[in-house]
Amino acid sequence: MLTYIAFYKLLFTVELVVAEFLFSFRLKKRSYYPLRLAASAAALLGIAAIPIPIDMFWQTSLVFFMLYVAGGGKRRI
Repeated sequence: MLTYIAFYKLLFTVELVVAEFLFSFRLKKRSYYPLRLAASAAALLGIAAIPIPIDMFWQTSLVFFMLYVAGGGKRRI
C-alpha cells in the first residue's frame, strides 16, 4: 500500500517529466528522442519508487530536492 508521501514522490516525478517535455518540445530533437524521453521517465519513476525512511522534515525536503536535481539537471535533448 502506498503512503501519502510515496504517492506524492511519484506524482512530483511525473510533474517534472511533463514540465521538461513542455519546455523542450519545440527545440530541435536529437536522435531517438522518444526512446530517450521514455527511458528518462522510467528511470526517474524507478528512483522515486525506492522506499526511503523519512522521519524528519529535512529528510523529506532532501528527497524532493534530489528528485528535482535528478529530473531537471542540465540535459541536452
